[in-house]
Amino acid sequence: MSSSSSSPSNIPATIPQNAAYLSSTSSSKKDNPFTLTKQSSMGEYLRSNKSHVDALKLAHPQIMSLSAKGQTPHTLWIGCSDSRVSECTALGCLPGEVFTLRNIANVMNKEDVSSMSALQFAITVLKVKKIIVCGHTDCGGIWASLKDNSNHGHDHDHGHAKDEPSSDKEITYLDQWLERVKNVKNNHMDELLKIDDIDERCKRLVQLNVLNSINCVKNNKYFKEYHERGEVQLYGLVYCVESGYLDQIPLDQNHNEVTSQY
Repeated sequence: MSSSSSSPSNIPATIPQNAAYLSSTSSSKKDNPFTLTKQSSMGEYLRSNKSHVDALKLAHPQIMSLSAKGQTPHTLWIGCSDSRVSECTALGCLPGEVFTLRNIANVMNKEDVSSMSALQFAITVLKVKKIIVCGHTDCGGIWASLKDNSNHGHDHDHGHAKDEPSSDKEITYLDQWLERVKNVKNNHMDELLKIDDIDERCKRLVQLNVLNSINCVKNNKYFKEYHERGEVQLYGLVYCVESGYLDQIPLDQNHNEVTSQY
C-alpha cells in the first residue's frame, strides 16, 4: 500500500453511517463483520478511522465542534475491558456522553488509585448524574476466578486461560487483580455450588461481582456526599454478550451486605 493510498486525507467521506463496517474488498466479508483484523496494517486502521469519523460527522454535524468545547458526560460507566462490551454501543450513545472506567472484570477496589481517582473525578469535577457498574456474561475474569482452587469449574475452553499446576505457579499481576473476585466467590461458595449449571453459576458470580463493586462505590466518601444531596445515582447492570441487551440488578436492602470484600 502506497503512502498516498494510506493517508486519511486522500480518503473520500463515506456517506452511510455504518459504511466503515460494510465496505471491504474481501469476498468473505459477509461471514466476517469485523472492520479490522490482527493482520490489518496501520494504514487500514487510519482509513477506518477516517471513514467512521466522516460518517459520524455526516449523521451528527455538530458532534466534533461540541467535543472541542470540552466534555460534560451525564454518566460514569464502570465496566469490563472485554472487547465485546462497548458502553456507547450498549447505551446507544455518542462521544461525549459517557465517562468510562474499564478494567478486567469491572472490579472496584478502594486500594486502587486508578479506580478511585476516576470515580472522584467523575463525581466532583464532571458532575455525572448516574454511575453504572456493568458486568457481562461469559466474562473471562469471572471464569478464571470461578475455576481457581475449585474442582467445580466449567469444562469448556471458551477461549479463556486454563488452569495451571498449583506447584511453583508464578503469582502474576492478573492473579493479584482477580483476588477481589475470588474473595466474592469464596464468600458465596455455598450459594454458587447449589447452581448445577456452570453457565448459570458464572452468571450469578457476575452479578455478585457487580454488587461487590457497587458496595465499593457506596462506601466512597465522594459518592456518599453527592448521593446524600441527590446529585448522583448508582445502578448495577449485566450485559448479555449473546443478545446485546442489558439487565438491571435490583439494589434493594438485601443487596447492601452482599460482601464486605471491596
